Amino acid sequence: MTIRILLADDYPIIALGLRKVLEAEDEIEIAGVVSDLGQIVSSMNETAPDVVVLDCERRGAIDPIAVIAAIRSADPNAGLVTFSSAGDLRLVRRAFAAGATGFVLEGSLHSEVVAAVRTVFAGGMYVNPELGARLGSDEHTSAGAVLDPEPEGRESRLLRLLALGHTNEEIATQLHVAVGTVKSQRARLMRKFALSTRVDLVRHAIRLGLLADAD
Repeated sequence: MTIRILLADDYPIIALGLRKVLEAEDEIEIAGVVSDLGQIVSSMNETAPDVVVLDCERRGAIDPIAVIAAIRSADPNAGLVTFSSAGDLRLVRRAFAAGATGFVLEGSLHSEVVAAVRTVFAGGMYVNPELGARLGSDEHTSAGAVLDPEPEGRESRLLRLLALGHTNEEIATQLHVAVGTVKSQRARLMRKFALSTRVDLVRHAIRLGLLADAD
């Protein structure tokens, strides 16, 4: 199956490098390249991409987070891989809250972008491992070692961690429970809120405001 990609980057050198990396993969087709972030939605309408790869670095007047929200509004089902040169956790959270389904670092972009594209195309979430580890450490520090005694609090924290892309093993470590417990609680959450995919889970977390805290 062919994965149609729309590249959105206002920095030509990065866009050219990405295009070469992606076009080297047999199942990936470049549907279009956009240098004006304000033209992304119209380009999506013209090219109907499966995945948008967006530079999240702000260089002009247009806020990339607003662009992410516009992309998600235009096509709720498209995969959306974003990247930035800075490992700013606030930016990562804002990107996911706006509707991104993947985030990679520019420094490891060429080695990760294909994996990220394939993951989000399949309905999953992708987070750069370094960022994922930092997000987990930050989450643990801010939440503390003592769990909220209320079931709703535990559900919210589990949902937030899942939405941020943490693995079952990472969540088990942070919540001080067995991996099997995380799996069973995750399955219960999916049933409770009628969620079918990781993308559904992220969107539900956004609706609940669980990814809105970017501090």
